[in-house]
Amino acid sequence: MINVIFFWMAVFIIIFIFTRKSKSPYGDKKDGGILGSEKINFDNIKRKEIKVFFDDKLTDSEKLKLYGIFENKCFKCSSTEHLSIDHHIPISKGYPLKDKEAGLNAVVLCEKCNRKKGDTLPDEYYKKYELIRLENLGVKSHLYYSSKRIKEVEKNLLSYKLDFLRESIDKKEKIKFVYLNQEEILFTREGVEIHPFKISAERKLLYRGWIREWYLFSEENRERPFNIRWIYHLERSSGRISIKNKC
Repeated sequence: MINVIFFWMAVFIIIFIFTRKSKSPYGDKKDGGILGSEKINFDNIKRKEIKVFFDDKLTDSEKLKLYGIFENKCFKCSSTEHLSIDHHIPISKGYPLKDKEAGLNAVVLCEKCNRKKGDTLPDEYYKKYELIRLENLGVKSHLYYSSKRIKEVEKNLLSYKLDFLRESIDKKEKIKFVYLNQEEILFTREGVEIHPFKISAERKLLYRGWIREWYLFSEENRERPFNIRWIYHLERSSGRISIKNKC
């Protein structure tokens, strides 16, 4: 009888071990190897880079006009304190505060509502009647949103990075950047300062299909490739890269 009890206990333990989902203390991997717990950091860096691409700013007169449209209060909760300007369609989706297609892409929200909205699309945060109100104020919602938009922006960003790096190689200038090293088991960010030596390209099969990946090599270490797609905050010794919007 005791042997039977021990047998079934052993079976139960084995089943428990093999069916239990293992959880990493660092979160689940997402976005091609970036850990979930670090994805916010990645999104913040990416968002800043897109803002540089768009020169995403409102003039003082444009801000005053915008606050006047929203009667100096939060559109969502009507608070008049700690007001901020929110990207109606998120900047991470490729839409600045002023857009040729979408027009005005800015909504006045208090800091609390702005944080709550985060990177969600308008129709995921606002109610239908609120979207209609915004439409009447001149703020478009989903009409001009395209899931391909951010990919186009990233493609343009890559071309500007390549131009910048090729020029630096020609002039033999030292550069520095933030590198998102997603090849590692743990997602890491590192500050890099190098003399760029050459750029090479190769086709790789990723989860989205075949893609051309560009790699940068340096004079300091000609064996280590830096994936240019994961290079951010690129600078020369003379200062920040200047990106002009050609969208």
